[in-house]
Amino acid sequence: MKKVINILLAMIALLATPAFAYQMDVACHADVEFSPNGGGEAMVVQAIGTAQNQILLQAYNFTSPAILNALAIAKSQKHVDVRFILDKSNEEARYAPIIEQLAQLGIPIVTDYSVAIAHNKVIIIDGTDVITGSFNFTMSAQRRNAENVIWFMHCPALAIPYIQNWKNRLAVSRPYNPR
Repeated sequence: MKKVINILLAMIALLATPAFAYQMDVACHADVEFSPNGGGEAMVVQAIGTAQNQILLQAYNFTSPAILNALAIAKSQKHVDVRFILDKSNEEARYAPIIEQLAQLGIPIVTDYSVAIAHNKVIIIDGTDVITGSFNFTMSAQRRNAENVIWFMHCPALAIPYIQNWKNRLAVSRPYNPR
């Protein structure tokens, strides 16, 4: 019985510990934009344009032609390694046209199906820049919704936990499979 209680206490302690909390003291340059009709989409496109080596993207939804075009240029002209983790809802037929365009570019796409909603909105560029906020990479985020997006530049200490989270989500994702 004592062993069972110790195990239960250990489990409770584990659950009470913020396992994914990261404390850091970093100084980064950052730009922020708001929508509707702000500069969020343009800022994301600009950030993607700075990529030299790799772009890791996590998105709940993805329908922005401007961001798609920026990723296509990064992939096809600059030979940037672009990788996607999308929410499983993107496997629905209505999202297939834009997702198929990404796949045709040779961009590996997986869907995070292990959680109720993969609601991340993150782009990690070259292991140093992080784009995040409420801004979905969609036309609605730019034109209709009240959203925010922030671009942390030249901040590898901040990028480290985002990269680790990206890898954690990748580990529980499956290859994109349109329905």
